[in-house]
Order: sequence, then structure tokens, then C-alpha cells
Amino acid sequence: MTKETLLILLLHLSILTFYIYSLKQSAAIRKTVDISKLVNELKQLGPRFENVTNEKAEKYVKEGKYVGLLFFTTWTFILQILFLLLAVSDETSKLANLKSIQKSIEKIRHYLFSTLLLPSTLIVISVFWSIWHIDRELIFPKVIDNFYPSWLNHTLHTFIAVPIIIEMFIQFKNQQFEVSRTLCMIGLTIYCSVYQFLYLSVYFKHGIWLYPIYNVLNWTQRVIFLLAQYSIGLICQQIAITILSKKNIKTKTT
Repeated sequence: MTKETLLILLLHLSILTFYIYSLKQSAAIRKTVDISKLVNELKQLGPRFENVTNEKAEKYVKEGKYVGLLFFTTWTFILQILFLLLAVSDETSKLANLKSIQKSIEKIRHYLFSTLLLPSTLIVISVFWSIWHIDRELIFPKVIDNFYPSWLNHTLHTFIAVPIIIEMFIQFKNQQFEVSRTLCMIGLTIYCSVYQFLYLSVYFKHGIWLYPIYNVLNWTQRVIFLLAQYSIGLICQQIAITILSKKNIKTKTT
């Protein structure tokens, strides 16, 4: 068990180190981007980016230091880092044999994973790559490739599946996963509602959609799209809880 715990700890530390390095590189890249040039290039892409041509929106993009923090991908990546820190603390407390502390950390770990991390990650991966393969200009315009490397794109939208897979395997094997479906559902609902409120407030206040796809949809389609994303997260959440809890129940009854 000690060797297994140590291996899991090293694995999480490796991913966490890679994530921190990715954040550092991303921050360095943002400092080199000529926002005025980027806005002009987006304007040339046509009607899909007409929301960045008005003066109010353009000013927001050029002066908004925290625009990147309003992307759902960013929120999910931050969740990944928080979860990895929690997982490292959990595995470290196991090695140190701090049972009372470890049990508390483990419970938080289970809830963070099932309530927010897994559904958010699967929303990002499924929605981003689905739209990308239909028309990438609606989600990640090609002009961004001029300064944003492919490996960082995949770190944010593909590699994030790795911690999810690892955690599912660990919890399925340990057979100690216990969470409340209702609490997880409520937590996800509140989280998504807060994000959508902030996201929509940017449009109503500054007249700009941070994700280009919203600019080509009417309001009915936007509402359906928002509900579809929430549904993806909720369904994936409940399926994961069923898989992990069912395994735990079977173990207790044998």
C-alpha cells in the first residue's frame, strides 16, 4: 500500500508540476501578445466577430486584464490544480499515517472530484472539440495559433482528461467512494449558474461574447446551448457516481 500511495503521490506531483509550468508559459505568452493587432485580425474574419468591432467591446478586450479568467476552460484548469493539491495532501497524509486528517481530506477530495472537477472537465473536452471539428473559428480562432502553441491548447482541452481517468481508476480500485448525489448535483448547479451569470454579464455590460459561437446563435439557441452544456456535466457526474458507488456497495455486501 505504501508503494502504491507513493506512486500515486509522485504521479500527481508530476502532473501538478507540468500544470504550473504551463500556467507560467501561458502568462509569459499573454504579455507578448499585441491585443490591438489581434482585434484587427479578428475583425477581418467577418460577421462572426462583429461583436469586437464596436468601440465599447474593443476597449474591454484591450484593457481587460482579467478577461482570461472568465473562460470556462480557465475555471476548469484552476479546479484541476486545486484538486491535484488536494490529492497530494491526501496521499501525503496517508504516508504520514495521519488518519483523522486524511479522512477529512479524502472526503473533500471525493466531493470536489464528483461535484465539479469531473463534470467541468468533460464539458470542456466534449464541447470544445465538437465545435472545433465543425468550425474552429467559433471556439478557438486560427489567428490564435500565431502566438499560442498547440501543446498549451492540448494541455487545457485534452490533457485535463488524464487526472480524471487516474482518479476514476484509483477510486474504483479503493472501493471507498461515498458522496451524496443530491449535494453533488446542487453544487454543480450553483457553480454553473455563477459562471453563466458572470459570462452573460460581460455581454450585457460590454457587448462582447468571449466565445465566438454565441455571436452566431439567437437567444433561443443560446439558452439551449447553455442547458446542453449543463446537461452534459450533470449526466457525466451521475454516471461516474453510479459507477464508483456501485462498486463500493458491492464490496460492502460481500
